[in-house]
Amino acid sequence: MPVLCTYHYITQRMMQVYTNKKSHKGKYIVVGTIILIITIAITSEKANFATNITSYITTPVYRLFNGINSLIGGSFNYIARIGTLETDNEKLLKENEKLKYDNFILNEFKEENKELRNLLEMSEKDTYPVVTGAGVIGVDPSSYSKIFIIDKGKNNGVTENMVVINYQGLVGKVIQVNDISSKVMAITDEESAVSCMLQRSKEPVILKGANLQDNGDVCKLDYITTDTDIIEGEDIITSNISDIYPEGIPVGKVIKIQTDSSTLVRQVYVKPNVNYRRINNVLLIKNK
Repeated sequence: MPVLCTYHYITQRMMQVYTNKKSHKGKYIVVGTIILIITIAITSEKANFATNITSYITTPVYRLFNGINSLIGGSFNYIARIGTLETDNEKLLKENEKLKYDNFILNEFKEENKELRNLLEMSEKDTYPVVTGAGVIGVDPSSYSKIFIIDKGKNNGVTENMVVINYQGLVGKVIQVNDISSKVMAITDEESAVSCMLQRSKEPVILKGANLQDNGDVCKLDYITTDTDIIEGEDIITSNISDIYPEGIPVGKVIKIQTDSSTLVRQVYVKPNVNYRRINNVLLIKNK
């Protein structure tokens, strides 16, 4: 205890003064000083003891409240972080959706640009007697998308029975014309009939539309007998005996042959080369 040590040292010095001086006044000073020192020491010890007791009691309480404060503060921070993460996640999702849409639009432009470029190349090659190009602007609601509308008509030299193609092959023919637009019947329509031939064997066949909604746009070949030289994967093109279509236009590919053992006729299905779900632009050529 530092105070008691100091007190011991001072009392020794005072006794020396008391012994040396040998005066009543000196004795009173020494005694008074000793009493003062003892009082200060006792008070100081009591204060230190009280402080130690208080510190001993309050320190765990301070630690407890500090821990609770840290826990609560950490919880609020965690909740705040969750809210921030949810906001950021929602923002990222919106940005991702926008990127998907932009990518879709870009792909659509690429496809249309490719289609137009291919049509331009066909026109420049003079493979077919092209009259004009046209854009698809709608479908006839009563035709189940087998008849569609183009943005060219009489004012552009379009006439009925004019052949319609794109870079993939035969699309159909014009069936109705007004001044600024026309209707085109696709080869997949049930009313359509096209004189064709098998590219490999050159055998003549008649291509008609097939009403097979589950299989999409499909055609069929009429009156194919068991002795007809035909195989799956066979390419179909327009023939030279057609009254409307020029010879050699790509039409489609044989995708299925069904043979009925009770008859001599086979059911032959053809997938058109033209993707009617993505057709945007066409060429109109003179009929035969």
